[in-house]
Amino acid sequence: MNEADPFIIPPPDIRNIADKTAEFVGAKFDDPNARRQFEDRLREEKLKAGNSKFSFLNHNDPYRPYYDKRIDDIRSGKVEAKKDERPKAADQEPSKPTKPVPIEPPPFEFTADIPAKPAFDIDIIKLTAQFAARNGPEFMSSLSSRERNNPQFDFLRPSHSLFPYFTKLIDQYRKIMRPTKTLEMRLKSNAESRFEVLDRVVQRVEYARYVEEQKKIKEEEADAERIAYASIDWHDFVVVQTIEFVEADEVMELPPPTSIKEIEGMSIAQKSAMKLLQKPSSGSNLGDKDVEMEVTTPQVRPPIPLPQKPVVPPMPVIPQVNIPAPRPMMPMMPPPMNAIRPPMPQSPATGRSSDDVEMEDDERAKRVKMEEDLVPESEWIRMNPSPITVKIQNQTMTPPTTFEIGPIEQTTLVSEVKDLVAKNCGIPVAKQKLVASGNSKTLVNTNAIAFYNLKMDDLILLSLKERGGRR
Repeated sequence: MNEADPFIIPPPDIRNIADKTAEFVGAKFDDPNARRQFEDRLREEKLKAGNSKFSFLNHNDPYRPYYDKRIDDIRSGKVEAKKDERPKAADQEPSKPTKPVPIEPPPFEFTADIPAKPAFDIDIIKLTAQFAARNGPEFMSSLSSRERNNPQFDFLRPSHSLFPYFTKLIDQYRKIMRPTKTLEMRLKSNAESRFEVLDRVVQRVEYARYVEEQKKIKEEEADAERIAYASIDWHDFVVVQTIEFVEADEVMELPPPTSIKEIEGMSIAQKSAMKLLQKPSSGSNLGDKDVEMEVTTPQVRPPIPLPQKPVVPPMPVIPQVNIPAPRPMMPMMPPPMNAIRPPMPQSPATGRSSDDVEMEDDERAKRVKMEEDLVPESEWIRMNPSPITVKIQNQTMTPPTTFEIGPIEQTTLVSEVKDLVAKNCGIPVAKQKLVASGNSKTLVNTNAIAFYNLKMDDLILLSLKERGGRR
């Protein structure tokens, strides 16, 4: 460098780019106009691509003098162009040969992955597919219209998860029942040329091994990512939101969680019944919590006396004789249910009306009469100390199904019985309504089964609770 013409030396990354550009421009362009056009085009392309390292091509850039000096030195022969310093192929170490990616073989034509469903459902799907392959689309349409309300044949609907498996079975059965000439020739060729079949087997094995290796590589990457996450200091956090639990959350009755194995083991009919139970009823905002409602007569408050206006003496009027016109007789109609009645005389001791006291007495008498029909719980346990087995009739199914629960002790709570029912038929505890068939009494969660005098093989009716009304 000449000290008389000082210039700023760019950083190493920009300097390498400037040197290479200067070598190319100094060797290729002798005409200044052609050089300027090339530099302008190169600068615009790199700026559009977001590369700011070619800013030395601007005439007002501080690194422009270094770039121009480099071109002048190359043209005058003061600086030789850099030779390719990469080692020759003979000096390089021999690289390991890359293994070619095997060709993916065609999928199997007569195989289908069996879904995780009960054997009974799979047998029905296979038998229906055989009839559909033999009888054609007319059989499918007639069967769909006839069994549209049967949840066991929900797989006939295109939106069902088992419909692809069902259609695949139909295609395979149809190829077997009515094989084409091409298929017959291919099967005959496979039987005659065994080595060709072995080559295809080797191809599938190599591809399966390649897929397994790729899967292992992905698992290793996932493990490395998991280790990286584990190295994060999770104590260094910021509180975004605080969730508070109230006392009502502790006593809330929620259905037990359902595992994946239980869902896979359910039949199609049980899944359909479970979906119907999970749908919220229209016009109701109540949750799944048991709500005990008691109907009482609303107390009518006495009217608030309004301030009296001053009495103005009436104007003297001339007496007239009014003959009323005869009116038709109207039938006596009962007062509406929400009609406001005048305040009844209240008892000075309690402050309640006589109607309220009378209605409370009637309700208390009904409850006493219902309890008098049953043997006391302690006495019933002493009379029947051994465990019992009860029958549950599920009236939510069409037709109703019956199953047994037991043996259970007489001291077992109704809530525990509901848990056993939920495990058997999948109906959540909060939606169950149990009624003893012998005495027509509704079973309450907090009572034991001895309270309702249940005996061996007694029948309990299972139905769904009605939202917003009496249970």
